[in-house]
Amino acid sequence: TAAGTTNAPAGLASVTGTALDATVSTTTPVWSTCPGGAAYSLAIDWDGDGSFTDPDSEISQDTLSSGVSISYGRDQERQLSPGSVGRMAFSVNNSTRRYSPENTSSPLFGDLDPAREARAQVVFSGITYPLFRGRIDDYDVKVDRSDRAVDFSFLDSQALLQGATLSTALYHSIRSGDVINLILDAIGWTGGRSIDPGASFFRYWWAEGTDAFSAVQEVVRSEGPPAIAYQA
Repeated sequence: TAAGTTNAPAGLASVTGTALDATVSTTTPVWSTCPGGAAYSLAIDWDGDGSFTDPDSEISQDTLSSGVSISYGRDQERQLSPGSVGRMAFSVNNSTRRYSPENTSSPLFGDLDPAREARAQVVFSGITYPLFRGRIDDYDVKVDRSDRAVDFSFLDSQALLQGATLSTALYHSIRSGDVINLILDAIGWTGGRSIDPGASFFRYWWAEGTDAFSAVQEVVRSEGPPAIAYQA
């Protein structure tokens, strides 16, 4: 009312106005890209207690319309391409500075740390389907006046294999799938696993001084196409 009222048919005119003490309100719809009642959920275990049910864990309501990207499998479409670490990325609305680490008024103050566990899933027809499980790799807090967002990126648990150095015994006449299991045992892998026995036999196998991720990829290359290792 302070700036008056201007009406114009769509496509014929544009107008810019100013108003004193203007009030801005926003609405955030439920994030769902699938018809028929699918409910998507993005959650981060901010306090590291292993639970995604805490009041501040669910962040779907702050996710921006740019969407969520999730990728895993090969880093290219070629059968000979190596498997890559699974990744997820999305942006959230930070107009309230909820996701700014230095904001002492934020309910997340002191918990905005790297490597916090994240989960993406969807509930459809009463069934929960997991989409991604990993940890925060990086986040970029934007402070431009026209862009109050935070870009989050995540890596799945295969990234943990890159930081684990192997030193194993020498094994004789062992199948490729058994080698993968030995590698996971050697680094204390506690997650689930579904490993095919494999079609290849190694006359001798051992690992010394290499990281677990590289060791797994070497076994996959030895097996040949279409072998692949990834976190489902």
